[in-house]
Amino acid sequence: MKGKRKTELIKALGHNRSGFTLVELMIVVAVIGILVAIAVPIYTSSTEVAKIATDQANLRILNSVTNQYLFSQPDEYNNYFNEEIDSGRDLERMNALIDANLIYKQIASVRPGVSFIWDGKKWTDGEDSSAASGPLSHYLLSTNDYEEGWAPHVIGHLINDSEKNIQLPEGIRSILGGQNTAAFREKGLESVILPSSLQNIYSHAFYGNNLTELIIPGEVIFIGTMAFYNNPIKKVTIMSDPGQLTIQDRAFGTGYTESKIITDSLKEAFLIGGPGTYLWVVNEWVNNNQG
Repeated sequence: MKGKRKTELIKALGHNRSGFTLVELMIVVAVIGILVAIAVPIYTSSTEVAKIATDQANLRILNSVTNQYLFSQPDEYNNYFNEEIDSGRDLERMNALIDANLIYKQIASVRPGVSFIWDGKKWTDGEDSSAASGPLSHYLLSTNDYEEGWAPHVIGHLINDSEKNIQLPEGIRSILGGQNTAAFREKGLESVILPSSLQNIYSHAFYGNNLTELIIPGEVIFIGTMAFYNNPIKKVTIMSDPGQLTIQDRAFGTGYTESKIITDSLKEAFLIGGPGTYLWVVNEWVNNNQG
């Protein structure tokens, strides 16, 4: 009798086991294989999209600073940029931009086998991809487009606000601010090329636009409170030295508390990293020139 009960108990325990049978294990392995087969292409595709987006942003910066170079140094044009489709001189062209303090180092594609080349009119990735898209030319402002400030080298207020990708002329040293009278406040700007002669960007100067990237020339010594407030800026290239540039509170970012944090983070990163490109990544500014 006791032997029978023992056998029944063993059978009952067997039905309540926690392990897998061979068939169940094979099913689990098959399901995992299917999930991996789905996930790998998605991951690969997402990575490629991210690389193309990075190239697109870098090309926009490269073309913007080249436009500035051609405008400010026309005598050098024939030496570097007048030869159509001559990739053999692209290294010289990049070095010319570095020597002019418009970029800090060579700008290259993040995609294997892809190079940035000058096609005679603009920088491109040499492929028919979205990396070559975006605003590659800017409208050069003249004195007909803005009111002067207290001197000819000061922009007081933008009159013609129809253009959304603009370039400020060389010789401009200051951009006026003011809570209600700032030069470029809420003009719908998407991209701006600042002149190498610029020194002062006063409070609220570019408040409330759609700028995502920014290059601060090496002569800039002052960026006022909320100068670039309420812009979705995620990439800032600063050519000035930390010892010469003053950045006031909430110059960058959106939201009273958030902009304080964002601006303080940029100031701290810039103080440590010096001139270079900074990316807003996961709630902090990261020096893109490191590594």
